[in-house]
Amino acid sequence: MPLLHRRTDHDIDIRDRDHDGIDDRDEVRRGDRRDDRTRAEGAGVVGAGAAAPAAVDERTSYSTHDGWNTAVRVLAMAAAAVATVIGVIALFRIDWNNGLDSRAVDVAGMIMTPKVAIVTVVAGIIALAAAASPDRSSKLVVGAVLAIAGVAILLIGDADRLNLQVERRHGWLALIVGAVLILAGMLMRRTWTARRRVATDRR
Repeated sequence: MPLLHRRTDHDIDIRDRDHDGIDDRDEVRRGDRRDDRTRAEGAGVVGAGAAAPAAVDERTSYSTHDGWNTAVRVLAMAAAAVATVIGVIALFRIDWNNGLDSRAVDVAGMIMTPKVAIVTVVAGIIALAAAASPDRSSKLVVGAVLAIAGVAILLIGDADRLNLQVERRHGWLALIVGAVLILAGMLMRRTWTARRRVATDRR
């Protein structure tokens, strides 16, 4: 039969040496818990401070040449408008009773048949669109096509020009308009943007 151990005053004194009515072992355990909480809170504060991001200051620089580019486009549009107006005037002067076989008319010293007048108007409108465009490539491409066509008209023989119903003045008109578009494309200035990010420490 097991023996029952009775708690004596001596045992109580050993477990409660500060005589506050609380077992010293319970006080130790409570103190350990408070220390653990304190260390956890301190680690959280340190971690939050280390994770604080640095402030980023973004600075943007612009370079524009709107005034210059507008002037260049206006010059190109004026050249393209000349060809367009000549073709439109020819369309209004032509007597369309016989359709595309109607009699040719004289506009600005050039003989304009119905077919040539239509081609001139279409080419002038395309040149106007390229001239008004803010990009360079359209001016260079359309200008090169017109310039090549003008040179070809100037270089072919009289018989070939007669078959095409064109004359040398048509070649000069196409060459001049094309050259102006190419020049405008080369004179266009590009707009650039530069961005710089500067990181600033918040400490």
